Amino acid sequence: IRLGELQHYISQFPPEYHPLVKELSASLVKKLLHFPIEKLKSLRDQKGLNDTEIAFLRRLFLDGF
Repeated sequence: IRLGELQHYISQFPPEYHPLVKELSASLVKKLLHFPIEKLKSLRDQKGLNDTEIAFLRRLFLDGF
């Protein structure tokens, strides 16, 4: 998604800013995904999931489909 959006909008920035825009977009995606990934890792490492955690995963992955 990030690369597709970059390809779509990168031409609106002067060429000398392209590396900075790419770095900024990668940093934002990394920060946005950090908490959900860490939450999933902690759930994976626990012995089973409670109802709240199951509901969280359903909302995270199944809502909107």
